[in-house]
Amino acid sequence: WDNGQKNEKKSMGAAIQFQLKIWHPPLIRLIGEDVGAYGHDQLWTIVELLHEIFNLKGDFKLLISDFHPQWLIKYFRELSALFIKNKDKIGYLGFPAQSGSDKILTLMKREYKAADLVKCFIDLQKYLPKNLFRTHIMIGFPGETEKDFEETLQFIRTVQVPFIATYLYSDRPGTEASSLTGKVTEFTKYKRLLRFCKLYHNIQKK
Repeated sequence: WDNGQKNEKKSMGAAIQFQLKIWHPPLIRLIGEDVGAYGHDQLWTIVELLHEIFNLKGDFKLLISDFHPQWLIKYFRELSALFIKNKDKIGYLGFPAQSGSDKILTLMKREYKAADLVKCFIDLQKYLPKNLFRTHIMIGFPGETEKDFEETLQFIRTVQVPFIATYLYSDRPGTEASSLTGKVTEFTKYKRLLRFCKLYHNIQKK
């Protein structure tokens, strides 16, 4: 990696940019639509890539964004060992949960269960500082009921992630989601957002 420059590798729907920025310590940032999918069309995995990165000499911090939870769950044993061993080299780890409802995750075509992701977060937080973790939550996905939303709130209460990016669902023409029934009204989305923000604020105060 060259200071201040980007190197890009592409694989199986994942384009990852490696950035080594001139900071102290230097930052290596992995960016992609799904960082965890790296290498699947090349008989490589994200585990092997992280091995290579953590073996780099010198002081640095690794920033990981948009690591799909399905890969964290699939490779949890190997990834947890890597993260724990190299925790001093990690700036943050971003695992976008999107929802705490299994029904909504299925509608989103996200191939994991909320309980499996909760277990991963809880297990990692035994050994890593909580402030390393980030996630995303989408509010108002089509079909989201009050029960589904409450399951998302409970997910957040349980994992206590201190950095959460929150989005309100909006239709995008031509997408499968835009054709789903059970659309949530804008009024309901904003009511849920306010409830979510209150919970998030309470978590941050702890």
